[in-house]
Amino acid sequence: MHDTDARDASVPGDMHHDPVATLTRAAEPLMRMIEASQAPEAERLEARRRLLEMQSILFARLLESERLRAALPPATSGWMRHSWRPVSMLTFLILVVCDTFGWLPTRLSDSAWTLLQISMGGYVVGRSVEKVAPELLRPRTA
Repeated sequence: MHDTDARDASVPGDMHHDPVATLTRAAEPLMRMIEASQAPEAERLEARRRLLEMQSILFARLLESERLRAALPPATSGWMRHSWRPVSMLTFLILVVCDTFGWLPTRLSDSAWTLLQISMGGYVVGRSVEKVAPELLRPRTA
């Protein structure tokens, strides 16, 4: 048994391998039920909106838990441990695109834009440092 098996024993199925796909698959039957419903179109739209809202909350909590997990000393490698920053940046990109085309229920506030700019700048600088630091820290031979 690997050391991650004990830690991830409470995670159902393959969720620790691809949690986004697992959460997406979990919502599919609910979406089909909404579509098959005899409710008026407006109620079905509201149900879909609420389902997507709950799904986005779960994704946000997943990203937050991975951020906290990434702050811990690494025990092993894993998909989310290596991917939380790119997933975060893709999420920010989606927010920017949705805001640009007016697809969000409300526009992003100025403080949200500032947070996005700082986050993206930090991501770019962080990735650059990760790539350059090993070379800078390597002992020089004369």
